[in-house]
Amino acid sequence: MVVLKVKIVPETWFLAPKVTEAQLKRWYEKGWIDEEMLHADRAFFRNSEGKPILLKLHIRAFLRRAAKELGKEMPKFEIVDENGRPVEYVVINDQPLRYRRPILDEENTTTEFFEYLDGTYEIEFLVETDDPKTLAELFAYAGKYIGYGGTTGKGYGRFKVFIEAVSEK
Repeated sequence: MVVLKVKIVPETWFLAPKVTEAQLKRWYEKGWIDEEMLHADRAFFRNSEGKPILLKLHIRAFLRRAAKELGKEMPKFEIVDENGRPVEYVVINDQPLRYRRPILDEENTTTEFFEYLDGTYEIEFLVETDDPKTLAELFAYAGKYIGYGGTTGKGYGRFKVFIEAVSEK
């Protein structure tokens, strides 16, 4: 097994997933978001400390799609913490940016309010895998052609990826 340090830098905005009012209310009660965020349509999930996170499930989804499109076998991998223990998410160390965009329809104008990440963010995490070459290819392909998060079909969520081997087990 090889431990890789992965750094993802958004090329186009990473839009947060849709969230429920109940989630937002609980986060507000914990002091993890402010009053303005109570009205968000999309927000990044939070860990037990209230920090925004990217789920391994979402990362695995774009890697699986890349494997399918490239006709490659999906390698086994684990996202691990600094002690080598598997974790199910990656922490976003800075607070996400926010944007309110108008949505025009025939009858009225409304808005969508969401969190996002742009090219000023660097998301770093450790991955353990038995096939670092294939995993690196999948990350690179996914960053260029698939993307992460909401509305990737409209060009959002594209990223550059930087990978280096940290250790071998």
